[in-house]
Amino acid sequence: MGGHVTALMTYTTMGIKHSDEMRVLAVAAEERVPALPDVPTFKELGYDYVEGAYRGMAGPPGLPEEIIKILAEANRKVNQDAEFKDKLEGMSFKLVDFGPEKCKKLIAEKTEYYQKILKELGLIK
Repeated sequence: MGGHVTALMTYTTMGIKHSDEMRVLAVAAEERVPALPDVPTFKELGYDYVEGAYRGMAGPPGLPEEIIKILAEANRKVNQDAEFKDKLEGMSFKLVDFGPEKCKKLIAEKTEYYQKILKELGLIK
């Protein structure tokens, strides 16, 4: 937007918000984003690349299970709030409500995925 950057990888919401100032080339989603219907996915362009922006809660190691359940329930209630969901979906966020166990699995999967990429790039052993 300032004329000094040729390209960047950013959030889909940035591309939507600044669609008059930048050209979105592709989205890293499984399917096209409704707010950007003419923008292909990376997969459509021949790149096996899907990514997301993950948000959640974290606590210190050893957090009591009772507290984890309270926080997970509070998060679930927020995620089920119609006004909250509508606002996020209006910004083209895909809301997925993961509980603590699914979050642990996602973190393990993403850690393995990113470690593989970093090894391929020679950035870690």
